[in-house]
Amino acid sequence: MGRYTGEHTIQGTITSIGKSETINFSKGSFERQTFILNTKTKSFEFEHEYQFEITGQEKLDMLADKLVEQSEVRITFYIKSRQWNDKFYYSLVPKDIVSLLSETMESAAGVAAEQYDEPDTSDDDGRKLPF
Repeated sequence: MGRYTGEHTIQGTITSIGKSETINFSKGSFERQTFILNTKTKSFEFEHEYQFEITGQEKLDMLADKLVEQSEVRITFYIKSRQWNDKFYYSLVPKDIVSLLSETMESAAGVAAEQYDEPDTSDDDGRKLPF
């Protein structure tokens, strides 16, 4: 049995990306951005929307080019929770975002490379020609 890392994976479409904002509090500030992922199950056509939250400028910079509205993605994330005033608050925090389009294109390129046969560059006597 594998070690539990607390990571989860989900696939869907990014339907909305919030603006980056600065959150100020007594001990400082931090950058935050949210986005919405829509998932739809093929068997029942149910839609679910999940809000993800990216915090910290370094993480925002790392994931910024992967946030594209209407793109199909797979997100590896963890669930962060905190208690405040006897209530629990939860955030879905992305660790990585992978575009399913680029993954499909890389896979197709790999298949094409495997299917490519190098042309025969030998002369009539079977000697390799220099091209």
